[in-house]
Amino acid sequence: ELSEKREGNEEIALEYAKGLFNLSNKQGEEKAEKTLDRLRELSEKREGNEEIAVVYAQGLFNLSCDQGEEKAEKTLDRLKELSEKREGNEEIALEYAKGLVNLINKQGEEKAEKTLDRLRELSEKREGNEEIALRYAKGLVNLINKQGEEKAEKTLDRLRELSEKRKENEEIILVYVKGLLALFLRQNIDIEKGAKILREFCSTCEKYSEYSQISTFYETVRQLLSDPSKS
Repeated sequence: ELSEKREGNEEIALEYAKGLFNLSNKQGEEKAEKTLDRLRELSEKREGNEEIAVVYAQGLFNLSCDQGEEKAEKTLDRLKELSEKREGNEEIALEYAKGLVNLINKQGEEKAEKTLDRLRELSEKREGNEEIALRYAKGLVNLINKQGEEKAEKTLDRLRELSEKRKENEEIILVYVKGLLALFLRQNIDIEKGAKILREFCSTCEKYSEYSQISTFYETVRQLLSDPSKS
């Protein structure tokens, strides 16, 4: 009511948007969807207000996390549309990337591969955005966890290529070594391939040992592998 009464006041409108966002976080899925519709209407009405558009994007992302696969796909379509409409807004693009990563988790292998393609395209389009590149790396690992050995190895190649391209991004390197470890720990993996992956895991961790997260993770894994009773 106050926002409508003070229609020209962008600050009040932004506070109203934040209130709707917070409310949607406390609601069940059905009520949250209706609250997000109100936030969408406000964002459309305040076409030139980027901050309200970001709040709306954040609300869509949060909603997609609570939804099942089918509904989450539709919510991500809305987030994609918003991202394309607000092409210069990196924050909205990041919310879309985060949503795609979560969607991959909800999907089967075939659909997840297509969703990852969308995430790859977004990452390539936003070449300078390290946060979106990190989400692409996480999406690759999520897909690896769904794939058989042969496909997983090809996806790992893409993750390796990304890590080499983003050598200065510690978090992407960490995602890569975690992907290597996940593949190594598969119960049905060929012994020779497993040994090769383990060597790559060790050499990569040693190569990037100046990164504190990498060195800590490597030391923890080494201790667990040498003494499984600690796990």
